[in-house]
Amino acid sequence: MLKKNGFPDSHLTILANEQATKKNIAKAIHTLLANLRAGDIVYFHFSGHGQLVTDVNGDEGDYGYDESIVPYDAASKYNFNGYKGQNHIVDDELNK
Repeated sequence: MLKKNGFPDSHLTILANEQATKKNIAKAIHTLLANLRAGDIVYFHFSGHGQLVTDVNGDEGDYGYDESIVPYDAASKYNFNGYKGQNHIVDDELNK
């Protein structure tokens, strides 16, 4: 869709499968933000799934959960064998 609308490959960052780790997604977002200028168009698309995780800073009014996206390197089960969402990207992080 972006290519069909005139956006060149050099303006696209695609992280697929094992590239779509929390670290790589965060790095791509930081790079994007560092290069933004007034009038730029930004499109962020995540093809994957999300998950509710325990709200650790008390800012959620919806039953005490943060919404998150689940990168490639996140454990398949939250709160299982000590995994507490360390590799999830929570809404608080994206909101920054």
